[in-house]
Amino acid sequence: MIRDMSSFEFIVAFAILLLAMTAAMALMFYTMNKRRESKYNEEKNRIELDALRHNVESEIYSLNKRLTRTSSRFEDAFHLQLDGNVGVSKVDKPTLALNEFLKSAGLKQGDLLEKDFVFVLTPFHSEFNGVYDAIKSVCEKADIRCIRGDEQNFKGDIFSHVLKSIVQAKVVIANLSGRNPNVLYELGVAHALDKTTILVSHLLDDLPVDIKSKRIVTYKDESDLKSLLPVELLKAMK
Repeated sequence: MIRDMSSFEFIVAFAILLLAMTAAMALMFYTMNKRRESKYNEEKNRIELDALRHNVESEIYSLNKRLTRTSSRFEDAFHLQLDGNVGVSKVDKPTLALNEFLKSAGLKQGDLLEKDFVFVLTPFHSEFNGVYDAIKSVCEKADIRCIRGDEQNFKGDIFSHVLKSIVQAKVVIANLSGRNPNVLYELGVAHALDKTTILVSHLLDDLPVDIKSKRIVTYKDESDLKSLLPVELLKAMK
């Protein structure tokens, strides 16, 4: 009788233990499923938000492109910034005196007439073509001629050609990305000649300290630059 009771108790205990293990495993699977479901929902929400943001940004860029397709639409889109430019003459005018530095570079009195165009200081490397294309696109939408040093035919020293373009340009835009020594030198010349300049850069960390003290348009990519540059350009062209 005692042996039978011990067997019965053993069976009961084993059954209880088995039920407890089953319940624990069920709870564990339930918890795992909940976590997996929560992670899935978070990932789904993130994807949906990314898609929504992409669609909104695409609509903004599309609208901005339509608004600035022509010079008249460009002016309509940025009319507040243009209000201060009413009455500004576009007649070429001399802005510098012919000094020894300019003479030594081959410039003449007739080369000192300021003209209504933008000259871009940029490294002559394919890596920076996208940035230059973005700058030129903004200028063209505003009906402003935009060039860089290697786009024109010239003979002799390239610096003389660049210097002449700096002197004649209404505005000089310098792409500081990459700390190109030629760009930094030419920018120093533009500052010495008291030219109106716009500085753009992808990063600030690798720029010299004296440059960081200037106003610099920083951009994430070419699309970002296209959205930031118009206002700066309009201020500089007044």
